[in-house]
Formats: sequence, structure tokens, C-alpha cells
Amino acid sequence: MGLDDLKSQRSSKIRQAEQAESDKRSAERKAQQLRQAYKQLNSAIDEARKLRSAVNNKKSAGDEWKGRKAEKYSDYVSGPFKSNFNTYIDRLDNLQDAVNREMVRQENRAIDLDWDILGLRKSINNLWHQIQNWFN
Repeated sequence: MGLDDLKSQRSSKIRQAEQAESDKRSAERKAQQLRQAYKQLNSAIDEARKLRSAVNNKKSAGDEWKGRKAEKYSDYVSGPFKSNFNTYIDRLDNLQDAVNREMVRQENRAIDLDWDILGLRKSINNLWHQIQNWFN
């Protein structure tokens, strides 16, 4: 292999390493953004559960509340509200699971790119020493 070939290969490996480092930073940024979204979804789920609990507690405080409005409230909370709110919480939970899966995918991508970068750096180093040997 000639000197020009070695220099060309080294330049190509350097460009590949730079691209891999850029891709790794991008994956890490995405993972960080997803971590933030995961935490926000966690807060939303906690708040929704607290609200559901507060509504249920109001329903069970039957001693304080009597009459037609109390009955309508109790019927609504036991029926459509409970069903719809449970669906809402389940959907938030499913969304949080999807965010978590994508976050793990991006983190694993960054780790894989670390290995690629390491391999490219080894190749760059080997090519550099082969180029130096041309001048010995």
C-alpha cells in the first residue's frame, strides 16, 4: 500500500470518527430530552392519581354531602369519570413507557457509537504509524 493510500485511508477514518462523534452527541442529546419528558410524564401521572384520589375522597365523604347533586356527583364519579380518568392515566403510562423505550434505544446507540469511535481511533492510530514508517 502506497503512502498516498495510507493518507487517504487515514483522512477517511478521521471523517468517519468525526461523524460518529457527532451522531453520538446527537443520541445523547435526544436521550437527555427524553429523560426530561419521562420525568414530566411521571409528574403528570402522579398529579392525575392525586386528582383521582381527591375526587374519590369527595365522593366517599357522603356524610357532608346529601341530596340530588351529591347523588349525581357520586354516579358520575363512579361511572364515566372513573372510566375516562383511568383511561387517561393508562395512556399517560403507555406514553411514558414508549418514551422510556426510546430513551434506552438512544442511550444504547450512544454506547454503540463509543465502540465504533474506539475502533476508528485504533485504525487512525495504526495508519498514522504506517505513514511514519514510510519515513524511517
